[in-house]
Amino acid sequence: MRPGFEEEPEPIVVPEPHEEPEAPDEEPAARAASGTLVPRVDASAADREYEYRVDVVTVGQVLDGTIAEKLSDASHDDWHLVDIIDAGDKKALLLRKRKQKESARRPVGFAR
Repeated sequence: MRPGFEEEPEPIVVPEPHEEPEAPDEEPAARAASGTLVPRVDASAADREYEYRVDVVTVGQVLDGTIAEKLSDASHDDWHLVDIIDAGDKKALLLRKRKQKESARRPVGFAR
């Protein structure tokens, strides 16, 4: 036995070109179970659509705190920060918010 190895690895059996590869005797349990289970997607999950917006700020605005004001103003309109993307000497703020349903966009009744 070589030092540093507790067990020798099992040899890899390579079939000859004229031989058929051997089929496994039985299917693994996970594979058999996956045929009966089907993942389900809730209807509410399908409605989760977002609209995105990008605001570009300079590195100076990031350092002087202007970015905090921009994010605060955006959050009042239900925009959420997803990522800050490095764009050379500027930074791009990727924001998203959930799209409103059609029924929420058009109020029912008379507006005053």
